[in-house]
Order: sequence, then structure tokens, then C-alpha cells
Amino acid sequence: MMPITTGLGEIYQYILKVAPRYEDKYDAMELRTIQDWMVKWQLSGIPGIVEINSFAGYLKQ
Repeated sequence: MMPITTGLGEIYQYILKVAPRYEDKYDAMELRTIQDWMVKWQLSGIPGIVEINSFAGYLKQ
């Protein structure tokens, strides 16, 4: 058996960056929340996208 995802299955990686004047407004937790609740949902609507994995940042609890 293999894990659900492997490093070989990840084709594209990206980062969320903040414009220099807004760096003090968004921290790692805010960027992770934007990734999980906005970017991830928009990308999952694209045909052929099976899974979107988030890493880094702090998970809001």
C-alpha cells in the first residue's frame, strides 16, 4: 500500500505573497486561512484537479 499522495504526484507548487505595504496585516495564520478557504476552493473547481494540499503556515483552531 502507498500513501494517498506522494511527492511524485505533486505537479505544481505555489506560494501566497502579500504586497509590501500589507506585510504587517497578514501573518502566516491569515495566509493559511486564505489558502484553505478561498484559493483551495477556487482551484478545486478546475477540471482535472484532483487534490490540493496545504502546507506551512499556522492552522487556525
